[in-house]
Amino acid sequence: MIEVETLYKNEQAKVKQLEKELERLAVASHSSTKKNGLRLDPHPILEIEFAELKLGEQISMGGFSVIHKGSYKGLEVAIKKVFNPNITEDLLAEFGTEINMLAKFRHPNIILLVGICSQPPNLCIVMEYMPNGSLYDLLYKQKVELKEKEKSYLTHQIIDTLYYLHSHSIVHRDIKSHNFLVGEQLHLKLCDFGLAKHQTELNTGSMQFSGTPIYMAPELFLKKGYDSSIDVFALGTLLYEVYTSEIPYYGLDPSDIKDKVLKDSSLPSKPSLKKSVLQMINKCREADPSRRPTLRQLHEFSDW
Repeated sequence: MIEVETLYKNEQAKVKQLEKELERLAVASHSSTKKNGLRLDPHPILEIEFAELKLGEQISMGGFSVIHKGSYKGLEVAIKKVFNPNITEDLLAEFGTEINMLAKFRHPNIILLVGICSQPPNLCIVMEYMPNGSLYDLLYKQKVELKEKEKSYLTHQIIDTLYYLHSHSIVHRDIKSHNFLVGEQLHLKLCDFGLAKHQTELNTGSMQFSGTPIYMAPELFLKKGYDSSIDVFALGTLLYEVYTSEIPYYGLDPSDIKDKVLKDSSLPSKPSLKKSVLQMINKCREADPSRRPTLRQLHEFSDW
């Protein structure tokens, strides 16, 4: 009996040790790893040699990166390359976030990740190329006069994209007309996930109150706690642009925009805008986050 009890205890100890090892391996398989300073999640990501890329004309520029039209092994691509020589931890974090988000999420209205160059100083994100620029370009540079059906089509794509992200607890945090790219037949794809965060990570980090002023909710200006409804506020501004081809607060300084938003965040009526649509847009832009509609409610709204 003593020998049996001893064997039993030894087997129990081995089982517990094995369970701990399995737990450790499970955590390791789901945790991020560092590669050349980038914290990357365990998703299949193609590593591309910079020499394999052919950079063409510059098509856009951001705060720390420039985007070129280019090619990779004959495939037409967009190449987002970091140009800032001071590659800080914050910059690497934003760059890594965008890679992880694009690698994780597959949706008809999210830009497709082709691969990355992770060797400094040639840090690049290689994505599919969208031939018609951004929604901003469409509305204000090309000045395309949209028909009502086309406005409705664009609106449904934008809402569906955000609905998908929010259903996966992801907040984009930089919804604007510049970040929706236009393909053939007005097919939209969302890009620039550098500021995106999981809902549990909101209100953290050095860039927690970042954004583009005309799309920023009052709580961001006031540097208060916020939730996923900041995307809904920005969405309200973007849909106003889709339906009116006008930029709210155009030409104002950020401080003046802040004053106007904090005083009254609603947007004015326009002849091209149905009353019901304007009401829903201004519900999105409610000063009280709890009064803003959810993406599901917006998805089910029938008057778009």
